[in-house]
Amino acid sequence: MGGVGKTSIMKLINNQLLKETGKFDIVIWITVSKEMSIAKLQKDITSKIGVAFCGDEDETTRAGMLLETLMLRKSRFVMILDDLWEKVSLERIGIPEPFVGRVEPITRSIAKQCAGLPLGVITIASCMRGIDDICKWRNALTELSLHKKSVNGLKDEVFQQLRFSYDRLKDQKLQECFLTCALYPEDGAIREGELIQLWIAEGVMEEMDGRQAKLDRGHAIMNRLVRNCLLEVFTERENERIVKMHDLLRDMALDIAGSRFMVKSGMMLEKAPDVQDWGKDLEKVSLMRNWGLYIPSEMTGLQHCCCLVVELLTSLLLSWCEIVSIPEGFFTHMEALEVLGLSDNPIKSLPHSLSTLKNLTSLLLVCCKYLENVPLSNLRVLKKLDLGGTKIKEIPRGMENLMSLEYLNLGSFNIIKEIPNGILSRLCCLCDLIVGKTLISGKEVGELKKLENLKGRFKDWDNLNMYLQVKNIRFSPGSSSPHPPPFHLLNSLKYVVVEI
Repeated sequence: MGGVGKTSIMKLINNQLLKETGKFDIVIWITVSKEMSIAKLQKDITSKIGVAFCGDEDETTRAGMLLETLMLRKSRFVMILDDLWEKVSLERIGIPEPFVGRVEPITRSIAKQCAGLPLGVITIASCMRGIDDICKWRNALTELSLHKKSVNGLKDEVFQQLRFSYDRLKDQKLQECFLTCALYPEDGAIREGELIQLWIAEGVMEEMDGRQAKLDRGHAIMNRLVRNCLLEVFTERENERIVKMHDLLRDMALDIAGSRFMVKSGMMLEKAPDVQDWGKDLEKVSLMRNWGLYIPSEMTGLQHCCCLVVELLTSLLLSWCEIVSIPEGFFTHMEALEVLGLSDNPIKSLPHSLSTLKNLTSLLLVCCKYLENVPLSNLRVLKKLDLGGTKIKEIPRGMENLMSLEYLNLGSFNIIKEIPNGILSRLCCLCDLIVGKTLISGKEVGELKKLENLKGRFKDWDNLNMYLQVKNIRFSPGSSSPHPPPFHLLNSLKYVVVEI
């Protein structure tokens, strides 16, 4: 239909392609019009590519000359034919047919399987990028066809196309990382660093030795998911990317996870789901970003007739919910729980049932600004403890027994004055120590062999000297200054900020 904007759109594309000179060698715009003739088209094209006709050539000769010129140049070109009113034979004009080698029939079949869904085409194309082995393409088509035969309904018809890219990851841990992205709210922006930390907390990178190695592995996984179009980069800041998950991909992820996941994040819930909705085979629950969420007492072990029993639950995410209190027996039957996220809640205290979580590896309480105490007894396999921005005034009782701890954040806004002697030296697995203005012992910190990142304040100049001696580092502030200037130490530590 005339007047709907076809030419305007193509002009926009033409102008953009002219700017992006690295993609194509030449961009050719031809206005055809109703009075089309092969001879006129051939003449218009030659004027754009610098080929001259003598004037007495017939149509076939001109087509041969054009074809030879375009093929010999081996150039990548775009030709836009505007105002075209009828089908035109590229062969008669002398334009080489678009060529993708032996796999072209297979790629056409794969595109047909996608039934016009651009997201399906994009996700499948992205995971086959760089593959020119016809056997692999044939196998991809077979896999896609098998998926299609095994599903029913329009929703499943869409999911089977997207599921192909998920299956092509061919790595269970990568697949689990992708499914974890669905724990965040629909259309929600996700900080790359936050997501990678969640993957680490869930044990995806357990085989990696050291914090930096795990972070590097996390970034590699992130890049793979973005490259396969399973995640999209929403914004890119100087030090971190913000990613998002397409609604259809999120729905597919939740469909794959099935009854293992309960995700009600960002749904404006005022009350936690009823006990009967928490299936016994649940592995991950996300209720994050439900402002004003209330957890009723009947969900606790104190109510034996209808208490919450989720023996397989490993991750419970309750951050940004404005939770004021948690019933005393809430955690009683969550023996398998490994990750507990309670950050950014105005909670004042945690129930004693927290200490029954013997398999807990990550306890995230950052920015719980009213929290004054944490029961750490029996949490002997805890690897990450984030208390940054809490109101805790003293080192929690039982901290010295957390000998598996790899990450400790006491933050920069709390009011813990000093870490007593004998505690840090027992935390021999620490890789990250962030203590803000809390005073630390130079000798004890220096003996932490696995420490990679330190941000803190030594008690005094003598403690700094002790730290330097233990690390066998020589440092002199100079006679003109009574205080050492800020500095970075690049020995066994990768990053250090020290204050006196």
